[in-house]
Order: sequence, then structure tokens, then C-alpha cells
Amino acid sequence: MNTKIPFHSNTTLVSCFYNIYNKSKEEWGWRLQQFESLMKLNIYMVVFTDNDCYDSLCELCASYANHVYIHPPLAKEEWFTYQHCHLENTEALPSTRNHTKDTFLFMMLMNEKPIFVQRSVILNYWKTHYFGWIDFSIGYILKTPNNSLKTLQTVCNHSLFHNDSFLYIPGCWTPLEYINMDYLAHNVVWRFCGGFFIGSHDKMMDMGDVVKTHWKEYVESIQVYNWEVNYWAWLEYKGKWNPTHYYGDHNDSIFSIPLTYFTICLKGLSNKVICEFPLLQGYEPSNTCFVHHNGTDYLNCRYVNYWYNRNYHYCMNHKEDKIISKNLCINQNTLKQVWMKDESIQLEGDECMHNGLEDIRLFSYCDELYYIATQRQYSTTGTNQMVFGKYDYDNGSFLDSKRLHTPFHWKCEKNWCPLVKSHTGGKEQLYFIYQWYPMQIGIVNDQGFLEIITEYSLDDSFANVRGSSCFTLQGDCYLGLVHYSVETHPRQYYHMLVSLDKDTLKPLKMTYPFCFQGLGIEFCIGFACREHRYDFWVSFCDRDVCKICVDKNDLVLEKIVVVNG
Repeated sequence: MNTKIPFHSNTTLVSCFYNIYNKSKEEWGWRLQQFESLMKLNIYMVVFTDNDCYDSLCELCASYANHVYIHPPLAKEEWFTYQHCHLENTEALPSTRNHTKDTFLFMMLMNEKPIFVQRSVILNYWKTHYFGWIDFSIGYILKTPNNSLKTLQTVCNHSLFHNDSFLYIPGCWTPLEYINMDYLAHNVVWRFCGGFFIGSHDKMMDMGDVVKTHWKEYVESIQVYNWEVNYWAWLEYKGKWNPTHYYGDHNDSIFSIPLTYFTICLKGLSNKVICEFPLLQGYEPSNTCFVHHNGTDYLNCRYVNYWYNRNYHYCMNHKEDKIISKNLCINQNTLKQVWMKDESIQLEGDECMHNGLEDIRLFSYCDELYYIATQRQYSTTGTNQMVFGKYDYDNGSFLDSKRLHTPFHWKCEKNWCPLVKSHTGGKEQLYFIYQWYPMQIGIVNDQGFLEIITEYSLDDSFANVRGSSCFTLQGDCYLGLVHYSVETHPRQYYHMLVSLDKDTLKPLKMTYPFCFQGLGIEFCIGFACREHRYDFWVSFCDRDVCKICVDKNDLVLEKIVVVNG
């Protein structure tokens, strides 16, 4: 008996195995082998079958009975689709079908998928909130089955979806703008893939109801019995069904549900501490970074002279609509506060539409405190350029500041992540994570030019990722915060913790995306790793700074980062 219980499993996957082609048991072998690879994932499952296959399935699944339930035989005569054959000719089938595979019973069985899932929701044998459909032998379409099935396992064990009510389904095509009914009747429409979909119990019930409600209308409109994916595309086109579509094909991408769909909201899992900063007329406290240096905790708080109105447009507190940033240093141990002096930067520059240092990150390097910031006032490129130097917190000065240059000539340089690494003999080396897709790590030479020395090709989940916090050594890895945003209105920010190998800086694991209080403009560059919790300094709409404290057990780095090559 396999006694391993699914870890945090809150999903039931539904499948079926019917002997619709009247094959011998010996011919089932490869399909049973494919299904066993699913059972080994320790995901809750319900399988529908007929009398021919029931005993064989029960024997196969005996070792997995703690998470795989073989439903008592359900004959084809009990299928909804079989009971409602609205055409006199049951052999009315598409002209371009596979004549061996695409039989009448096959079409009925494929269209029964949502009904099988609906039956499983009503039964709820495993008492789960989420349900999904998976084809019995889906493994044969996977190019890298080990990785893809691990992804499936993670998806099904992930109980904190962004929405509590949803239906996610992969597909190859964009939404249909026009339907040619003859084409719909006789050709496969790949708007959706039929092999896998997942959703909440209510949406699965709805899907079953929609499929049953419009079945007669659909069949009579095309005058054939055809593929379930065609029916679903027609339902969507007619506005009768509205699932959330993501790109997936009949390969490993079928399980590539976007990370955004798995966003964790920390609001109910964290403590929120309002940060009390001094008032400065015409300015608001905004993005705040943290550093622990020589036994003392420091914060740098950026003050800004703008805010967002109710339509999330900038409103400037300046007659020429210029953005002005000021910075305050706070010694967390003594509570001493020092305003940093911009004139101490001592770089040539002119007042422009963006003035002052933005989004300072502080880091400890060779027993001194340093800063790196985005700015435009002292830029030699006319656009955002990074500056870097020493941070004199006692006197409120930026010392030995210099501009940083890259060979890339991007229009907007920002979000470089400092990482200080100790080498043999205790010598420290300063690295900057320049970008994440691909991940590029560099060092700054004596002339202030960034030289990329390490590059990793990461999977597509990092396509829009940007740096947030510094990365600091935590045990056997470096740990830091990253983010990406989605251009909705207002913009939505998603955050992830990422761990890096202590020696190679190769990404290891990450959390699923999370938001702090709710989806919106949440920005965080301040991060501290305590013994049992994480502390984040977060601004909301570039103001209202809070410290969010999260227990480490509530924010686990459980997703393995895929590094290509």
C-alpha cells in the first residue's frame, strides 16, 4: 500500500478509461503504463470506466487506493451525450476525421468530459475545492515527462490560487472572430486543448451545466457529432462560456499555467506595521530599503512630490510637473534621522523633469555602507542611469559617487540588485544582477563600466521579472526579492522570493508570486530575513509605507527554477 498522502493537495483530477474500440486487455498495456505515471504523483484522482476495464483498473490502482478512486462502472448508456443523440443518424461524423479513431463513441466520450467532472464535483470523494480533467494517457504527448509531471503535481498541490472561482484551460489559437459552420463541423478547431483543464468546483459545475444546456442546439447546427474542443470553441464564440485561456499545445506546455494565476495574497497571513516617518511639506514617504550594517539596522526612505489620483494618474506638487525625490536615513537602533544631502553627490548635472536619487538600495561591502540608485539629473545619456557610491549616514552625504555604464544602451536603467559575495580568505566581491531574462550577473570595473561575467537562460516565467531587493547570504544560498508587473489599470505588481546557489549564483528555488495586501501598485525594495520570519517594507501607490511581517512557513520557496542549457 502506498501510504504517502498528497502534500497540500486540494485538487481532484478526473479521467476516464473505456474500451470503446473493443480491444483486448493485452492492447491496453501502454495506456495503463502512461496512467501509472500519473498515479505516482500522489494527486487525488477519480477515474470513470466501464465493466470491461473496471477489474483491471482496480488491480492496477490497488497500491494507490489512498488517492485514486475508481468509480463504479458507468455504462455508455448512462452518458449524457449518448442519451441525447439529437440526430437520427448516429454515424453523422466529420468528413476529415481519423476514421479509425474518431468514431461515434469516441466523439460521445470526448464530449462527456465536463459531465464526468461535474459528477465528481457532486460526489467530491476526496473533499477538495478544485477539480481538473486530465486525459488518461496524456503522458505520451510530453517531451520531458519528468519535468512536466512535476509541474502538474505542483499545480494540483497548490491550494492558493489567485481567484477562488476560476477555470483555466490551455489552447493553441486566439479567440475565434468568425465561425464558418461547415469548417467547424468537419475540422478540428484548436482554440482549446481537450487533454487538461482545471478550476474551482463552482466553475466546473457551471461548465457541466452549459455543456448540457446547449448540446442540442450545437449538434443540430452542425448536423454531425464532432470533437469536444469544437463544441467548447463554439460555446465561447456564442458568449455562453467564458473560461480563462492560456497558451498551451499538445506537448509539455499544456501544463504551463501562468504563474500569475497562483498569486498568494499575504494580507491574512501577515502582520502589518505602519511606518511612522517625519512629515515633509509637499512630499510623501515612499519606497524604503533596508540594510543591516556593522550591527545596526538602517532604512533609507525616498520622499516624492507626487501622488496618484482616483484614476491612477500622476499628480505633481510642482508648477512645472517635475518629479523631485528626497531621501531620509533612519538608524533603527537609535531612531536617529538624517536627511541626505543631494549636493554631496558632486556630479555634474542639470535640473530636469526627474530630480534627485530614486529607489536607493543600501548594501554593506568591505565594512562600509554603499548605495546604488536610479537617477536622471546627473545622467550622461539623457535617460535613467545608475549611480553608485558610499553612504555616509552620520553626515547625510553621498560620497565618491560615480555613474555606471553598460554596453546595452537601454533607455531606462534601473533595478540593479547588489550581491556581496565572500571568497576564499574572506575577500569580498561586489556583483550586480543586471537583468533576469536572461539572467545576467556582472561586476563594475574601475572605469565604472558593468562587465557581464555570468549568464543563465531562465524559463519564460522570468520574462518580465525585475530586481527588487539586495540579495544577502542566508545559510547555503543567497536570498532576495524580485517582481514583475502587469499593465492593467491600475498596474498590478507581483513579487517572488528567489534563492541562488552560494557558489555559482545559479537560481535554485522561488516562491509562487504573491501580493502583500491586494493586487495593485505595491512596490518593495526593502527586505530582511529574520530567524523565523521575513520583513518587507512596502509602499502602496508610492506612499503609505508599511512593514509587512510574514512567517517563513507561510511563504515557502517550493518552485524549482528551470535553468535552460
